[in-house]
Amino acid sequence: MIKQLKIEGFKDQWRDICLTGLDLFTSDNVNGVGKSAVLESFKLAVLGELPGRAKNLDDIMKFTSHDEMSVGAEYDDGTRSVCFKRKFYREGKQGERRPVLIDRVALKYEEGNHWILQNIGAASIGFDPNEFLNMSGPKKLQWIIAHSPESWAMTQEWVLLVFLAKLTEKYLGAGLVSHLLAPYGISGMEALYDPKSPAPLAVLIQVLTEAFEKQEPELWKIIDRVLDSCCQVWSGSASGEENLKSIQRFLKSVSGERKGAIREQGSAIACMKKGEHLPVLDSADTERNAVRALEKEMESLCIALERAKVCHQSERKREERKHWLRDEISRLANQVPSGNENLEGRIAELSQGQVNLLPLEEELERVKVAYDLSCEECNAVQREEKELSQRTLLIREKAEAVDSARIRCPVAESIVCDTNMEPYRSALRAEMAELESSHEKIQLRIEELERNKESNHLNKTSASTRLETAKTWNDRIKRQLEELKEKQAFIQREASRLSGMANAYRNELFELERNYPFENEKLNPAPWEELESRKVVLLAEKNQHEEKLESILREEGKRRSLKEFQTKKRESEKELEVLKVLETLAGPGGMSREIAVSAAVALEKEVGEALRLLDENLKFAVDLRGREMVLGWNHDEKLIPLFTINSGHFMLFIVPFLATLVARLARLREKAGKRTLRALCIEAEALTPGNLEILLNGLSRMKDAGYVDNVLVAHYSSVKDPALLHGFHEHILKASEAVANAA
Repeated sequence: MIKQLKIEGFKDQWRDICLTGLDLFTSDNVNGVGKSAVLESFKLAVLGELPGRAKNLDDIMKFTSHDEMSVGAEYDDGTRSVCFKRKFYREGKQGERRPVLIDRVALKYEEGNHWILQNIGAASIGFDPNEFLNMSGPKKLQWIIAHSPESWAMTQEWVLLVFLAKLTEKYLGAGLVSHLLAPYGISGMEALYDPKSPAPLAVLIQVLTEAFEKQEPELWKIIDRVLDSCCQVWSGSASGEENLKSIQRFLKSVSGERKGAIREQGSAIACMKKGEHLPVLDSADTERNAVRALEKEMESLCIALERAKVCHQSERKREERKHWLRDEISRLANQVPSGNENLEGRIAELSQGQVNLLPLEEELERVKVAYDLSCEECNAVQREEKELSQRTLLIREKAEAVDSARIRCPVAESIVCDTNMEPYRSALRAEMAELESSHEKIQLRIEELERNKESNHLNKTSASTRLETAKTWNDRIKRQLEELKEKQAFIQREASRLSGMANAYRNELFELERNYPFENEKLNPAPWEELESRKVVLLAEKNQHEEKLESILREEGKRRSLKEFQTKKRESEKELEVLKVLETLAGPGGMSREIAVSAAVALEKEVGEALRLLDENLKFAVDLRGREMVLGWNHDEKLIPLFTINSGHFMLFIVPFLATLVARLARLREKAGKRTLRALCIEAEALTPGNLEILLNGLSRMKDAGYVDNVLVAHYSSVKDPALLHGFHEHILKASEAVANAA
């Protein structure tokens, strides 16, 4: 249950309220102290339910004059305690203006709100008693169905089972349905609407399906197709009642389409029956066989015709080939090149005009040898002259040293010889004179050799020039000879080629004339004209048979189409019948009515039990007779509608009604393994103190009986007497407290 409620700024209230599970909020007959704010903040904290005049979350900040506010609570399920708080800011980034704190961990609004709804498990039943009682009968039924376990148990499998059971009852008999479902503890169709039924739905569907497939396989194909379409309409995000309405709209739409199709099929059948007559199938086979025989004969005729054309075309081509070969042989004979004898004379003449290079080469070689010898001899004399010059230079140095009469020791320059060197000088002068005479002779010899060398060089150059000139002349003659020989070879090759082609053409012409000697006489007549005439006759006959066959087949097609349309119309009529049955079953007077009856019976029983906790003499009744559904007080076996009794008694009847709805919702959620917070927020301003005591006593007993976890009641007048509170903790609110807490 919720143990603590904390309000910070909501409707400018600042309160920290400890809750006991039975809490009464009063004032000393003073309005505007915040009783409604406490109840609305409780619903906002645990449900995220907006206050009455707020249209969306952005309107929340209209309920405070501050830039931020929050509502929070502490939840305890006996094993752990969780604190959660919803905060709201007037300004901030998108997604950060409405954070939700779970044990001080901040989450975005969507995540935090989902966590609270899943883990705290509060569920809202929006209920305005006066508005509810003024509703029409169908709308009351719809509201009862939407807030009943019978409706919440309306799954796709369950709806499919009810549809299938109703169709089995209609087409195969109610006895078969009872016989098939009896082993699973279901005595009849009424037991299918009990949400507490333990029977496995998938097994029941399989049993009914197998029975239908076995006894009415053709009808089952239609039913199976319709049920599959209904399953495709079902949405997992919508409630069972909403899905049932969607299925009804879908079935109504499909029924309209089938009615239109039946009308169109009926019109088509009526048109076909006007010229109805049965064709003779034997004549169709006769015409078909005649057409096939003509086609075979025409095929053979076309082959023979094609062969004749090919043969005639080949003969014409061979004759054309003969004429062409004769023309080519004549043309090739005129194209044989001439002038080969002139080329041979010119080649002989050029061959005689070549220069003999051997004498020139021998002369050049001889001159080269003489030139090389003169060069070697000249070089040897020059070396001798060089050696003589070096020796003369040495003697001259010695003479100069002797003339100075101071000969220094090569070891020690300070030692000087003063010996008389005249004899030695005379010898040196004689030797020098002899060397100079030899040098002059050598100079003369060198000059002579140089002249001889120059002469040999000129002879060598002249011989080389003559040889090169002769080679150039021979090369030019050689090139001319090569050109002439190449031209001669080309003439010979061309003559050989033309001669070979002419011989080949002659041989081919000979073979053609030998193998086909009389073709010229066969070319005049056209051998295929007779075949062409026969083909035209066969084609005309074939067209006549095909037209007759087409007429017969057209009549046969009409007969088959008529039969097909009649079959489709019967199937459409059966499908329309199935659609109408399911449409009625999905409508307000069908499955919804049965669910409403089942829900009303259970609701009457459970609300009566809760009402007796307030007063043993009070009884609750639901009347479903007629077109209206009436809720009221059963007094002396007479139903007194609730809207005819005073407001105090009205509240006493409505509170057990709401507590029962909350308890029924909690049982369904607990069966699905979900947490559930069972809480009632009641504004009992209209009750007198006496009726308030009865209400508090009954709510206390309801809590002890497990109907609710938290009850929050608001009343204008304080009680203060514990004996009259019956276990309720009274919170007497004062406006000054909210101001002090804010400070």
